[in-house]
Amino acid sequence: MARGLKLARNDTYGATQGSSNIQIDQAIGPQTISFHSVNSSTVVTAYVGGTGGTPTGTASPTVQVHFKDASGNSHSDGFIVAQKGRKQFLVQSAGTGASSLTRVTLVESGTLANSQAYITFGYQGQGTQYAFRISDRFVWTNGSAPVRYPYVLGASAAVAYHQGNVDTYFQNSAGGSEGLFAVVEGA
Repeated sequence: MARGLKLARNDTYGATQGSSNIQIDQAIGPQTISFHSVNSSTVVTAYVGGTGGTPTGTASPTVQVHFKDASGNSHSDGFIVAQKGRKQFLVQSAGTGASSLTRVTLVESGTLANSQAYITFGYQGQGTQYAFRISDRFVWTNGSAPVRYPYVLGASAAVAYHQGNVDTYFQNSAGGSEGLFAVVEGA
């Protein structure tokens, strides 16, 4: 059974370390993967898997969420505050803060109703993909046969590149070739 999504948080005991802005749990493990961002000459390195949490002050990106709050306002700069179920999350906008805090249901569509959200990812030239479900290491698509992909987080340009290009490669931190990964939008 898959574990829930881990959340990056500010260290509340930062005074003992000299700063309260130190992020903890910003990656799920030490393994990194290098992959194409926009073209074959632009390569980025990211941790395998991803976390939720506020995108400010993190050394690595967190999962980006597009959502409509309970009042119907659209937000494209959302982040996950807490996971409430397999497909339910408490999210808020980085720009409007706590006033946008909403419990949402993850949907596989770019069209949202109130209290719905989507997470986009790219995988081997398959066009825009919407996460049916997400955990700390895997993202799922739905359909007649649900598919689970390991993933890394990348900027929207990296996601778009992987949505449109079949022949993409991933390398592990030791320089060896890795299997196929999805690239989930991160902020």
